[in-house]
Amino acid sequence: MREILPTRIFEVDVFLLYVLVLMRISGLLVSMPILGSRNIPMFTKAGLAGILAMIITPLIPPLSSEFPRTLSSFVLTGALELIIGIGMGFIVTIMFSAVQIAGELMDMQTGFGMMNIFNPAMETQFPIFGFFLFLIWAMFFLLIDGHLAVIRVLCESYKTLPIGNIYVPEKGLGLEMAKLGSVMFIYGVRLAGPVLVSMLLTYAVLGVFGRAVPQINLLIIGFPITIGLGLMIIGICIGIYVGVFEEMMKESINEVRLFLRGLG
Repeated sequence: MREILPTRIFEVDVFLLYVLVLMRISGLLVSMPILGSRNIPMFTKAGLAGILAMIITPLIPPLSSEFPRTLSSFVLTGALELIIGIGMGFIVTIMFSAVQIAGELMDMQTGFGMMNIFNPAMETQFPIFGFFLFLIWAMFFLLIDGHLAVIRVLCESYKTLPIGNIYVPEKGLGLEMAKLGSVMFIYGVRLAGPVLVSMLLTYAVLGVFGRAVPQINLLIIGFPITIGLGLMIIGICIGIYVGVFEEMMKESINEVRLFLRGLG
């Protein structure tokens, strides 16, 4: 009996550790774009989270802090692990939102501003150009194994930020999270830049043309010109967008790592 009891305690600790690992993974999969979409069945996401937790749990280094033994401490630790996973997924989502900002800027300038399309992956209304860019960004994200890179960072997070060893700074964390909004806006403007510049020149030319030939109704001919020109500029700049997408991918991974270091 003396030999069996320590074995049972060890098995219980392993199971509780598995649950804590599962909480961080679940938070990431719930908040992360594409993998967290409602189009993916809940059983599939739950199974993926369970399999990842089974793989990661044996690889976790020994905990530097005392393992939570009481119910209250275990629930608190589990809630913190869930919040960490949600924060990681939120940072990745911000880069996807940059595409939506770019699409809205493009649509307002080209004449598609009154039309939106429901995007099931982000579960929100998207502008037409934004939805087109989102499809390109999503395919590029999967093509370069961006989802695997995020999962790799998740595995590394247990070394950077061990379970139960979380330090929440009183200042600085909220400011750093707020700075992500500026990063999102910058990438959105970079994606929409070619269309914005071309539309500015187009409206200037149309204004001069309207003053020279006042008989022409610019409201009738203006929208087809701006829409066609916008589509042509996007087609020409696809190669440039791919380069920006690669920078966005690297930036999202770096921001996730900085987020984990800030809590470590």
